[in-house]
Amino acid sequence: MTTFSPRLDLPFIEGTQAQKHVTHNEALERLDIAVQASVQLWDATTPPASPPEGQCFLVGDAASDPWAGHAGDIAAFAGGGWLFLTPQTGWRIWDAEAGVLKLRTAQGWTSLGGALDLQNLDGIGVNATSDATNRLAVAADATLLDHDGGGHQLKINKSDTTQTASLLFQSDFAGHAEMGLAGSNDFSVKVSADGSTFTEALRIDAATGQVSLPATPTGPAICQLRNSDTTTNLLSANFTDVPMNGVEDLRDTATFERAGDGIRCLTGGRIRVHGQVIGSGTGIDRAAFDLAVAINGVRHPGIGQSSYARGNSGHYTGTSYVTRWVTVAAGDIVTLQSRQAATDPGPLVMLDGECLLVTEHHVQAAGSF
Repeated sequence: MTTFSPRLDLPFIEGTQAQKHVTHNEALERLDIAVQASVQLWDATTPPASPPEGQCFLVGDAASDPWAGHAGDIAAFAGGGWLFLTPQTGWRIWDAEAGVLKLRTAQGWTSLGGALDLQNLDGIGVNATSDATNRLAVAADATLLDHDGGGHQLKINKSDTTQTASLLFQSDFAGHAEMGLAGSNDFSVKVSADGSTFTEALRIDAATGQVSLPATPTGPAICQLRNSDTTTNLLSANFTDVPMNGVEDLRDTATFERAGDGIRCLTGGRIRVHGQVIGSGTGIDRAAFDLAVAINGVRHPGIGQSSYARGNSGHYTGTSYVTRWVTVAAGDIVTLQSRQAATDPGPLVMLDGECLLVTEHHVQAAGSF
């Protein structure tokens, strides 16, 4: 009885066997297929009509006769008929059509070479590790996306209007700036100090192209105070605060607050200060006063001198104006100050409700112009 080798299923020649060459040739024929195995087609289902001797195919599912029932086998045309070998784990077969060497494993066939298939990969990590969220991860000093003879576009697509397609700029993996289409099709730029709460700084309407600055005030923040004091003499020997302790006509509560006889700035930057003071007195000869802007009690350069009040001519009032641009820090207090500007000591006192201190914050940060 003929026996076979355990790995390649080659027939052994029996000692008393006649026509030993038949068994020997059958074994050589099987070796010719298995050694340096190569197939013309992979998962072939229809046998060719007139194949040359020695041509091999890897049979696919639902193959037609005479390959039926041999799915997964090597079909080799030898001796005018089809010879079938079943590949075992560890076999290597060259797929001539694909140009790839394939290895049989316990899980099936896997490619060992040829053209590298980079389609539909789960992820790519370049000097880094990709994950389910960051399918492409790159750790490098720079990343170059070059043209191919013309221009170059970087496309970021989202599934619908409510989703986000954006660039997020991070510091130590905390986001601090984001630009793109965030929750709408309008282009926006957002910033964050803490990496969690974002403020929208710019928005461009997708339909109209109109640009808006949601975090930027549309006009200057203003505070205006009037006096109620009618007893303080404006003609002090040195510059002294003018008490603006009356009506608060209007105030931007995010930028200014009242502070005694002046206005406290809640944010730093460049502001414009305007003062108007009307002094009145009786029994005076020739009186006038200087008016100035002070920050935290320190007079700012620049003086506005009042007109003269002359009681002997029936002109009992003098008016002074001052306007200055000043740079302030958050918490600074702005006041008006006056002092005597003529020899007559007065007194000159303010007309009730007719004197003004106005501050305007014009958004620009200190030192921006």
